[in-house]
This record gives sequence, C-alpha cells and structure tokens, in this order.
Amino acid sequence: MTSGEALARTAERLHAAGIDTPHLDAALLLAETLGITRSRLPLAYAEPLSCEARQRFAALTERRLSGEPVAYILGRREFYGLDFAVSPAALIPRPDTETLVEAALDQLDKNTDTGGGRHRCRGLPLRPSPPPAVSAYPLCGGAAPATPPLGGSMPPNPPSRGGIPPRAPRSASRSSLQRGESPKLKTAERFSAATPLLGGTMPPALVLDLCTGSGAVAVSLKHERPDLAVYASDLSPEALALARINAERLLPALPGTPPLCFIESDLFSSFAEAPAFGLIVSNPPYVASALLPLLAPEVLREPRLALDGGEDGLTLIRRIIAEAPDHLLPGGALLLEADPGQMGRIAALLAERGFGEIQTRRDLAGRERVIAGRIP
Repeated sequence: MTSGEALARTAERLHAAGIDTPHLDAALLLAETLGITRSRLPLAYAEPLSCEARQRFAALTERRLSGEPVAYILGRREFYGLDFAVSPAALIPRPDTETLVEAALDQLDKNTDTGGGRHRCRGLPLRPSPPPAVSAYPLCGGAAPATPPLGGSMPPNPPSRGGIPPRAPRSASRSSLQRGESPKLKTAERFSAATPLLGGTMPPALVLDLCTGSGAVAVSLKHERPDLAVYASDLSPEALALARINAERLLPALPGTPPLCFIESDLFSSFAEAPAFGLIVSNPPYVASALLPLLAPEVLREPRLALDGGEDGLTLIRRIIAEAPDHLLPGGALLLEADPGQMGRIAALLAERGFGEIQTRRDLAGRERVIAGRIP
C-alpha cells in the first residue's frame, strides 16, 4: 500500500465517523507518521508505506476515531506562526484567538510610540527574530516539570517558518525551566522581581493575560514585542507548567528585556500587590454550562475548567469586568474574547462598570470575536 492509498482510505474512515475535517486530519497524522511536514506529503504519495509505518498510522487513526483531538495526538498546534506544545492540561489554541492577539497589538501600538509597528501579520513573518541569548527568560511563580505531559512528540525548537530560522537549542545547564529552579516568591517579591527598572525607566507597557492556558496569547505578544513586561496567570498549575514550556521553547532570551512571568491565580486574586497594567487581555471560559454537552466530541476532551462559563457563559467575564478597573492604569484597556452572541450583554456590562470607547473586532469569518473597553 502506498502512502497516498493509505491517506485516502483513512480519510474515508474518518468521514464515515462524522469527523468534520477527515482529509486534513488524515494528512496530519500521516505526515506525523512519516516524520515530514504536511506540505511535503504529496511527494510521498507514490512511496510504499512500510509495515512499521502502517502500524503507527493505524494507531494514530484509532486515537482520532475515539474522539481525541489531532492537536493532542500530535502534541502541538500552530498559533500566530509559532508551534505551541499542547496537552489535555489546557485548551487547544484556535485561530479565533489570533484576533485577540491582533487587537492587543493594535492597542499597544496606540499607547506606545514604537516607530515600527509589528513584525508579523496574521502569523506571517516579515523579518527574522533575533537569536536567543544564553540564559532563559525569567519565569515566576514556582518550578515547572522538565518534561511536559504531551500526547505526541515535540521538536526541540519550532521549525523554520517563512524565513525565520530555527532557534538554536538552549543549554540544558542554563535553563531555569529544566533545572526546576524558578523561585517561589511572596507575591510582592514576584512583582518587584518581574518588573525591574530598565535604564532608569519602566518598561513601555505592563500586560496581563488572564486565563492564559497554554500561554498562546502571552507568548505571542511577547514574541512580537520583546519590550513588553507580560504577566500570564491561570488557576490551573498544570496549564501554567505547559505555558512555561512554551515560553522556554519559543521565546529568545534577550538581555535587558522584561520577563514573561507566570503566576497561579484565580483571576485577580494574586494581584493585590501588583503594579497597575496598561492592558489586560483574556480568553476566559464563555460556553454556557447547558451547552457543553452539545459541543463536538473532541472539544469535550479539553478541560472543562477552560470551557464552562457558568449558567449564561458570562460568570467569569462578569468578575473580570467588575475587578479589572482596580488593576488598570488610567487610560488602560481590557480586551475579552467571547462568543459573538454575547457581545451585546458584555458591552452593557462594560458600560455599567465605567468603561468607555467600547468596540468589537471581527475574526476571519467576519464574526464579532473580541470586545474592548478603556478606563478613562
């Protein structure tokens, strides 16, 4: 059996099982089996599939037929041009959430005179990123495991994308993540250590990413704007461990730049002694509890904590809107990802809490996906 024949048969099986993207899923699993990128897969269609490869491909296919998401099977998912490690510890990054990253970068461009704009548009690189320094980014809030709980294999560094060369592997002896030596500091000590004065001035912006999950939004923002001091928080220690891994893999450590700091927190509960932020972003759980059983089987494999938004889907969003003004600088902005059908109610909540300049941003499908408000 050739690779092309195996791909066609597997796609038929997935289609018969009611999977929405049978050919794409089959191609991703076959490319993983062969150890090549999906773009190179057509070159292998005529090649015979070895017995070992057939067995592995069949095993991956059975996992997909059981309802396991492809991203969990592969252990990775592309988001904003970067290959993020994923696991059942956190929600799988989705293209819709790239809208939140774009909106956040636009807000930052309005607030700071950067003189150059962003490096990337919709994940497509426009210029190479700088090479990493020797040491890793400072990571706050406790140690992370050296090995992630991934469902598949991760490359040691992201592959080359659109001209960005792969980053050199970090020295294992220098990696605070691999050593598990991130200090557990008191809250005030964490914030003072994470936001040092740089050349006598504060970083140009302090950003908080609530409900960070895999760290996709926080890491993407930091990748685009190394000058930012970014905090990323989550209630789940397992999700934070995964986010740290993504930061360690995907971010170059640049001397003299503020850190990306991970803190375990129930929304703002650990931020009483934090400095005020210029921007707060969040992709919180926003699915109404009664609608969870109606989600696709593979979505139900993702953590309920990252999906369940309470009775009407707005439980956490109400808390964020109510508490955010106490943690924002004057003129600071709050950006929330939510369901398009919730935007009217969220806009009313923002207005009641004193936010102005309320506006929405549409995703690539033309649906209102992000809503923003600014404190006077």
